[in-house]
Amino acid sequence: MTAAYIPAALALLGLSDFSLDFKGSTLLLAAMILLSFFWAIISYRRTLPPAGIGLRLFLGFLRFAALLTIIFLIFEPTISRQYQRVLKPLLPVIIDNSQSMAVDDASGKRSAQLDSLFRDPAWNSLGDKFELVYLSAGDSLAVMENLDFSALSFKSIGTNLTSSWQQIPDLLDGEPFSVCILISDGGHNEGLEPVQAARESDAAIYTVGIGDTTSVIDARIASISGSEIAYRGKKSEIVVRIKAVGEENQQGSLELISPKGNIFASKTIRLSGDDLLTEHTLDYTPENTGTLQLKIRLNTTSEEWSLDNNVRTFPVEVLESKIRALLVSGRPNYETAFIVQAAARLPDIEITSLTIDNHGEIYDDQSVNFEHLLAETDLLMVIGFPKQGARSATFSRLTRALAAHPLPVWVWTESRYRAAELKSLYGDDLPLSATPTRTRYEGEAAPDRFYSVLDPDSESSEKILWRHIPPIQTPTFNVRLQGSVKTLVNLIDPATGQSLGPAIAVWESSGRRHAISFGSGYWRWSFLNQGISGGDELYAGLLMKTMRWLVTSSEIQPLTITTDRKLYSSGENVDFSAILRSGDGEIIKSGQIEITLRGPESISKILLELDKNGNYRGVFQPEGVGDYTFEGTAEVNGESIGIDSGSFAVELYNIEKETLRQNRELLQAIASESGGAYVIPDSLQILADIINAPTRTVTTSWQRRIFLNWDLWAIVISLLALEWFIRKRRGML
Repeated sequence: MTAAYIPAALALLGLSDFSLDFKGSTLLLAAMILLSFFWAIISYRRTLPPAGIGLRLFLGFLRFAALLTIIFLIFEPTISRQYQRVLKPLLPVIIDNSQSMAVDDASGKRSAQLDSLFRDPAWNSLGDKFELVYLSAGDSLAVMENLDFSALSFKSIGTNLTSSWQQIPDLLDGEPFSVCILISDGGHNEGLEPVQAARESDAAIYTVGIGDTTSVIDARIASISGSEIAYRGKKSEIVVRIKAVGEENQQGSLELISPKGNIFASKTIRLSGDDLLTEHTLDYTPENTGTLQLKIRLNTTSEEWSLDNNVRTFPVEVLESKIRALLVSGRPNYETAFIVQAAARLPDIEITSLTIDNHGEIYDDQSVNFEHLLAETDLLMVIGFPKQGARSATFSRLTRALAAHPLPVWVWTESRYRAAELKSLYGDDLPLSATPTRTRYEGEAAPDRFYSVLDPDSESSEKILWRHIPPIQTPTFNVRLQGSVKTLVNLIDPATGQSLGPAIAVWESSGRRHAISFGSGYWRWSFLNQGISGGDELYAGLLMKTMRWLVTSSEIQPLTITTDRKLYSSGENVDFSAILRSGDGEIIKSGQIEITLRGPESISKILLELDKNGNYRGVFQPEGVGDYTFEGTAEVNGESIGIDSGSFAVELYNIEKETLRQNRELLQAIASESGGAYVIPDSLQILADIINAPTRTVTTSWQRRIFLNWDLWAIVISLLALEWFIRKRRGML
């Protein structure tokens, strides 16, 4: 028997769903079975003493069966069955679970309309024809046990209609479906554009619209943008985007209000009437440093559907605009002179310059009080070092004052590298080292992480400037950077294109930010960056951006607690994240972190839980609108090791309330582009008639080895033992 005959033989026996497989050659198997059969016949053709035909046939069968079992042991026959079942088509039903589904409109409460839809007997007709799977689309897509209205919370803020049907395959483990139902008010405010996504969908989408379709009169603040950092005494601007319905050419006004209720800025505007987006700019000048929770208020003369969306909050951190720097030079030099000249043209930099003479004293001032200067300074800059024999008194006073008043430090080493002086300025954990070299080169400066660290938005406009700046003379040492030091500017050999080492590098240590410049000749950039007639844009930008980055350092603490953002809409959860570190910077995973929150209505506490990445996380649900402050404490084995605090604000605005009416046009477009249809809740019964989908075919497989190894050995031994016993009783041994 060959492999081709096995399925035919099984079919004749009515076992077409079954298949029989062997390891090895089927032809060899058949040959060995035939040989075993003939051997059994020959063995008992004649016996001594002679035996009857029945006994000989029985003994031959025992021997053949034993040989056949041994053959099966070698070829391991396996029987398998594969059959198909026909199932009803799968029909996912997506139910919008966002907050907009619970608002009131002209038709009443949308949630009540949805509850009534759930009681419609049309679901029984759909259930007879399809296998229904109910899914709630809120913060994520989730399977519902059944069509139960009480299982919906309507707390989700943000509606992503596109992801609601795109996530179905992952949630249902790839189960095939060719059609789905989407029940929604048509509000869409997150994710990909749904009409285009529906056009590309493999499944037809049938939409059921919830809510009133009548237009309402309403104006709202759609979005706000602007820098979250402002500087005292400097003008800043906020861009406000307005949408309005039913208020075409109506006059309104925008007001920018301080936390104390003062109006920083106001502007008269004209409203649109077709939900078109209009953009308006408000300018303001903060007078004090600190955190400002600015309010933007839209005033109109019409009777609007809702005033909740007419006020938005925008948090701004106001910093001191002027940077006060103390510049100490080891000798008179061009670098110092040009930095001072550039600072005089920059309104946000104020530099006090001191130069050390050959005797180690300050030129024209022998009684400098470094502690007083550093106490009123934001940044210390040091250019060059005093000569080896004339540095003890003045330089020691400077470093002692720096230890008493730690500041960010920016050293310009020029050609010399003196580790002792650098450590006295930066600290013992200086993350760089150097080896001397006698060769000096003229290197071309090229930005490395200059823009990613300091100012990503200026890279495209300043890129061309770097091609024309004069070269830098490299120092008389090779630099090796260590740890988390970031190279802002590199030096490149113009002949070979190889790196000659860093020109400017920055790092953070012990809560301070530091910078260091290698080589000399930066002052040439002041007037030669674009040729003889050029300006000093790049040079001035280098000073301003680096100094601004240095002075905005924050203190490193054992406990750092952050929120995912500073402003939340009412109803949103606040996500907390915290990191706990030991003195050597290692993450602590055995701590307990408790956060106390003080809001406009009550005081709450939450405990953070550790995740697999070593971060502590927790969620807080604000009870009301207003400003919240929090303070977190960390304990390890009952001992307090860190405290951190912060704040955030909750505004009344809720993006879900922008869905003033059912967006019937969007739901119709989604259905049309995907090949489905739009129906109103009262016509749900027609879905069972118009939805067609192919049945599902499920293939089920079953497989089993006919004999296991121990079974075969037991059968072989039993057959041979029985044959031996009969032969012994008959005297045939």
